[in-house]
Amino acid sequence: MAKKRLGDSLVETGVITEDQLYEALREQKEAGEKLGETLIRMGFCTQAEMIEVLGDQMGIPFVKLDQTIIDKELFRLISKEIALKYKIMPIIRFENIITIAMVDPLDFFVIDELEFQTGLDVSPAIALVDDIENAISKYYENERKLDNYQYKEDANKKTNEMKNLQKIDLEEETNSPAIDLVNTILKQAIDEKVSDVHIEEEEEETRVRFRIDGILHKVMNPPKKLEASIISRLKVMANLDIAEKRIPQDGRIELRYGKKEIDIRISTLPTIFGEKIVMRLLDKSNVMNSLEKLGYSDLVLKQFRELIRKPYGIFLVTGPTGSGKTSTLYGALNEINTMDKNIVTLENPVEYQLKIINQVQINPNINLTFATGLRSILRQDPDIVMVGEIRDKETAEIAIEAAMTGHLVFSTLHTNTASGAITRLIDMGIEPFLLASSLVGIIGQRLVRKICNNCKEKIELDSEDLQRIGFNRQEGQEIYRGKGCKVCKTTGYSGRTTIYELLIPDENIKMKIKEGATSSEIEKIAKDNGMINMREIGLEKVRKGITTLEEIERVTQETI
Repeated sequence: MAKKRLGDSLVETGVITEDQLYEALREQKEAGEKLGETLIRMGFCTQAEMIEVLGDQMGIPFVKLDQTIIDKELFRLISKEIALKYKIMPIIRFENIITIAMVDPLDFFVIDELEFQTGLDVSPAIALVDDIENAISKYYENERKLDNYQYKEDANKKTNEMKNLQKIDLEEETNSPAIDLVNTILKQAIDEKVSDVHIEEEEEETRVRFRIDGILHKVMNPPKKLEASIISRLKVMANLDIAEKRIPQDGRIELRYGKKEIDIRISTLPTIFGEKIVMRLLDKSNVMNSLEKLGYSDLVLKQFRELIRKPYGIFLVTGPTGSGKTSTLYGALNEINTMDKNIVTLENPVEYQLKIINQVQINPNINLTFATGLRSILRQDPDIVMVGEIRDKETAEIAIEAAMTGHLVFSTLHTNTASGAITRLIDMGIEPFLLASSLVGIIGQRLVRKICNNCKEKIELDSEDLQRIGFNRQEGQEIYRGKGCKVCKTTGYSGRTTIYELLIPDENIKMKIKEGATSSEIEKIAKDNGMINMREIGLEKVRKGITTLEEIERVTQETI
């Protein structure tokens, strides 16, 4: 494929218009300079915009150092003198790969020199020279100041911050090293589409880990002397009690970052070495609002759409935590969300705000539970109700009753398979004949990691391995994996996709439910009716080169 010209790339990304490009090309010929220099001189784009597009062309990321986590432990590997000499800034280390911001990421002499000095593989990134010089000055010269910083606040300051930090702007400049460090951690997490941030205290170190594509990765070790300041800052942001360190606390933070609004659920847990904090990041602008994006086959998508348009009944989504159940529910609600329907949801918490839909957040502290909230909703003349999760018999009974009295009800359960949801509800105390009469469908799902396209390669597996996991190689069938590269941080994976199974109860299945059949008996009938289970869907995605056999085995081993 021919490489795109710089001007075409700038137009395609919306940095400049076609008219500006033509004008700059005419000016360039007369001035006898590079097109990029002409565009910047004429004010059509900035140097940062130019570098970002050039980085995309070369497959090298552009970083804004004032919004990037800098691991100060790397200063031991690269001195200030070397950083100034080559105009570079170490950013982060992942196993044997060190990411370094450079003015010229194609200067292989410098890269070879840095790899020799550090003993690590260098992954280059592009940054502005001014940003690199400012970062060198800020981090190398202020390292001692950062280590010795003590987080202090009086009662009045805490009160004012709790009033003012209802929606925190991460790009607001501060004079506090602790606040700056927390902000850069959160900004980096948002940029890398991290689902969870873990901040953990041990006897000799503080550790920050990011969960990316379902897997935890260590990203940095903040200064040990700053750990109390980091914990206090996050507690203030979440309106938690900074003096209480003996019991777990839960809170919420609302952030503004560029054009994004981010909700963070924060949980603290006392450990033997201090408090651990886990933050779940919810990007409001990244809500899954289309069923097509969920990765379903055309047949399952067609059946799914038919089920969620039923006038009444209960539809369930099952799977473990982090399997994409909320995205599936939101996708379904957006599909049927019209002005002529009254849709009400009960959630804990409300993860994304949906237009027209009435969303209610659970608050057990004031006895607003799924059960009490559902009773109130049914007095609000709803057409469609979404209950975030069925956890107990009372909620299950009300949901089934609503489904039996002319409402379409959506909810989730934590079960390993679609058929397992039926026996779970019966074990909760739901009468089998009521469940059989109200159930319209169940979808079970998992998220699996996708092979990194940058390092995708063919592999050979022996017949024993293939048979062990029930995979039959078709003639000419090719199996792939990710070799591991700088783009995927040596994991071999990038992004995730869904594997699923859709159980649609026919009369035979409903009869078996009334008779108290086991989940395996119900699943056998469903498979005879054409249901393809999650493992088979996963193997099909292996055949298509989307994911690996190891990944399917990892997430479906309990369903074999």
